[in-house]
Amino acid sequence: IRAGQVEDLGVGGEAMAVRLALAHLIAGQPDRARPYLLEVASANESAAADPYSLADRAIALELLGQSDAAVRAADAAVQARPISRDALNGAQVAMTRAWVLIHSGIRADEGYAELEQLVGTIDQQPRWVAATLPWMLLRDDERAQQIIRSKFPSAP
Repeated sequence: IRAGQVEDLGVGGEAMAVRLALAHLIAGQPDRARPYLLEVASANESAAADPYSLADRAIALELLGQSDAAVRAADAAVQARPISRDALNGAQVAMTRAWVLIHSGIRADEGYAELEQLVGTIDQQPRWVAATLPWMLLRDDERAQQIIRSKFPSAP
């Protein structure tokens, strides 16, 4: 897909656009990432009312340097899908908030604590977390990487 076609993808289009942007950033191509980020960040807020869209919007806003707005969107995503009501999907949304908090530096200690709590839970296995695109952007964050590594199962 190209930037400008996210709406054509229907449900989940924001997720695809954010993943493409993250892949471009990891590959060292920020200019190719920016159109996708702008499109997701500028999505109609009422259309971004579901927790996944809010979480994707939070990532896009953070990567565009709009950290305060990113944290608000991440917090709203967690409020819309708390772990207490949905352990599987709520954890995924909370992991996004942890990433936003750590990447932005706003409430980073809270983000690290959330990462510590979530890694190793269902659908948040350490090898998977380490290989996901947002966390790959934090590969130089020693504290985040130490938390993830500490959750790897010990060899027998």
